[in-house]
Amino acid sequence: PLGHVEIQLAFAEAGARHTDRRLAPVFVHDGAAALAGARLTDPRADAAIVLGTAIGSGLTIPA
Repeated sequence: PLGHVEIQLAFAEAGARHTDRRLAPVFVHDGAAALAGARLTDPRADAAIVLGTAIGSGLTIPA
């Protein structure tokens, strides 16, 4: 969907301002995520922010 690149850049810039490293957001989509407790399985992720919608969407921020 449109907007993913802009959101990724915004998160990366915000992360760089508040941490000593630049974050690299990775967007994933799982139709069941919102109803299944955000099933985010990226092994590189040490933090996750879930943006739930009716169809389910999620965001992981890898280390």
